[in-house]
Amino acid sequence: MSKFTAKKRLLSKKLVTAYDPKKYEYCESFNKLSMKLIRNNDIRYLIVGTLTPPEGRKNGYFYTASKNKMFMYIDLSFSDDMDLEKQKLNTGEIEAILCKRRVAFIDVVNEAIVLKGSSRDDDILSYTLDYDRFKEIFSKNPNIKIAVNSKNAEAGFKQICNELKIHIKYELIPQNIRGNFRIYKSELSLIKKWKSFF
Repeated sequence: MSKFTAKKRLLSKKLVTAYDPKKYEYCESFNKLSMKLIRNNDIRYLIVGTLTPPEGRKNGYFYTASKNKMFMYIDLSFSDDMDLEKQKLNTGEIEAILCKRRVAFIDVVNEAIVLKGSSRDDDILSYTLDYDRFKEIFSKNPNIKIAVNSKNAEAGFKQICNELKIHIKYELIPQNIRGNFRIYKSELSLIKKWKSFF
C-alpha cells in the first residue's frame, strides 16, 4: 500500500498542525474553481484527480503543468477546433472551453500539508478529503460520467463514496501509461480509452 493511501491517512478528517515549515507547506485544491462551473453549467463529464502538483498550483489551475497531458487527451477526444493545450496559462479560456465541452475537474483532496516542490502523492504529509463538494456534485447531477485518473485518486474517491453512502459508477482511466503498462500497451491505447469516455 502506498503511503498516501495508508488507512490512517485516508480516514483522517483533520490536518496535522505540527510540521517543519522549511520543508512543508499548506495548500488547497482548486475544487472551489470547479464548483463554480458545476453549479452554473450542465456538466456531463467529471475527471477526478488527487491533488494538483506544485507547477500546476503555481499556474493556478488543474493539469496546467508543462509535462501534464490531460488537456491533450481531452482535446483529442473532441472535434470542435478548440485547444485546451494552447491555453495552459489562461484560466478564463480553459474554463470557457470546459463549459462548452461540459467537462469539469475535481480532486479528492480538499487541503493538505505537502513537501515543498514535490509532485509525489506519497510526499503529502497530511490531507483531508473533500466530502462536501462531492456530496453536492452527486446530489446535483447523479448521472454525471466520472473518470478517476490515478489509483490514489480512486482510493480517495472510494473512501468519499463510502462515507457518503453513495454507489456511483466510474472508470479508472490514468493520465499517463507510467505504472499502467499492463492495461495500456501504448499512449495510443490510452488516448483511445479517453476518447471512448467522452
